[in-house]
Amino acid sequence: MSLRTLPTLREVAQRSLLRSEAAAISALEDLPTMLFLPLFEEAFKSTRTNILKAMVQAWPFPCLPLGALMKRKIAYVHILQAALEGLDMLLAQKVRPRRWKLEGLDLRSGGQTSWNWRSATLEDGSLPQATCGKPTAAAHPGTGMDQPVRVVIDLNLKEPVLDGFVSTLFQLVEERKGLLQVCCRKLYIWELSLYNYKYIFEILDPADIQELRVHSTHCLYSLLPFASYLGQVCNLRQFCLCYILQEVTAETKQCIVAQLASQFLKLHRLQKLHVSSVLFLEGHFDQLLGNLKTPLSSLSVTHCHLSESEWSRLPEHLSTSQLVHLNLTSVKMTHLNPEPFRVLLVSISATLVTLNLEDCCIGDLQVSAFLPALSQCSQLTTFNFYGNLIFMSTLINLLCHTAGLRHLSVELYPFPVESYDDQGIPQPERLAQHYAELVGILKAIREPKVVYFGTFRCSQCDRRNIYNMINVCDCWTLA
Repeated sequence: MSLRTLPTLREVAQRSLLRSEAAAISALEDLPTMLFLPLFEEAFKSTRTNILKAMVQAWPFPCLPLGALMKRKIAYVHILQAALEGLDMLLAQKVRPRRWKLEGLDLRSGGQTSWNWRSATLEDGSLPQATCGKPTAAAHPGTGMDQPVRVVIDLNLKEPVLDGFVSTLFQLVEERKGLLQVCCRKLYIWELSLYNYKYIFEILDPADIQELRVHSTHCLYSLLPFASYLGQVCNLRQFCLCYILQEVTAETKQCIVAQLASQFLKLHRLQKLHVSSVLFLEGHFDQLLGNLKTPLSSLSVTHCHLSESEWSRLPEHLSTSQLVHLNLTSVKMTHLNPEPFRVLLVSISATLVTLNLEDCCIGDLQVSAFLPALSQCSQLTTFNFYGNLIFMSTLINLLCHTAGLRHLSVELYPFPVESYDDQGIPQPERLAQHYAELVGILKAIREPKVVYFGTFRCSQCDRRNIYNMINVCDCWTLA
């Protein structure tokens, strides 16, 4: 046997302890601190729930970063339940355990959360501090706990009712008031009308939430009472509103927009706004932007219709004055005046890093109108222009105008109109000819880093083929 395959003394000690549940639990009082993390990890992998419960009650570090273990694709719901049960048993004790130092249970599975000594001791700042939102009830006297234990979690609510673990957590918070606090930085709600969000915001502190996403709300009327809570999310950095396709009367639409817009006045820290496929905002989108009193770093308006009036006011808002990322995917610009967009590009030319104009139905005249402004965007690194209807001469002009953009590293362009036949089918010989010519022009101007040319989306499968890459659409046969 190779020396490399021999278990270490620590591994031998861990396995010995795990053979006897009673021995492992009784040893926790005198167990060296350095063995807690590896022993907990082994108990986690082998689903030794009783040992896990006991270890939560004896945890000698400020943080238990359990979310880092959840990333390892082990069935973990029952592990989470065991951790909560151990925490509940701990909170029920009147005297604080001698070695116990737990300040928070970190259940986030993403980000920089990691399973190591630094994350457990909070040296990497892994456990966020509570905000100054709703007042925290005083801890029960006699417990030895000055502050409540925090459970840090990202909530992704996809089911009509809260799943078993979240329900257990919320119930425990109610039963152990003043001893347990839920801290949620990211809250995703996939069907607003199916949730008692009043109850959710009673358990959570809205001031803790920094990222809020609301998807697939079939009942638009549920947005009215929900909007009243939006203003309480005073530290919100990112707000996403998607796939709200219900048609309502003009009066109801105006009422909902007015309620949302009034809450936007309170979102002083909002940095990223993403709106996609939201019918009721069409014609009213500028009311939201106009009520934001600080500049956004990222604005994404996709699969929406913008009226001429709100399009013309787009560069006038303070919220659009310092954009770093702008995404207008599938906002049809065919009949929109290109002048407001040109003015917007000029105003953000010093800050803009990514620009996405995919499938915007932009034609030759519109491109010519904003090309000089585009060439001033000196910080631009990513430019997506797939799916727009332009001729070869305009496309060459576009490439020439990006010649001075030294930071441009990802470029996505459409094949010109001349690459298709009368039925709109891309022709392999023309694609090859135009690709060689366009890449040659680019290389003569500068050395491109990542550049792709793509066809229009297929009318049957809604996918596009990218030249010299694996075809994702099989409806067309391309060489």
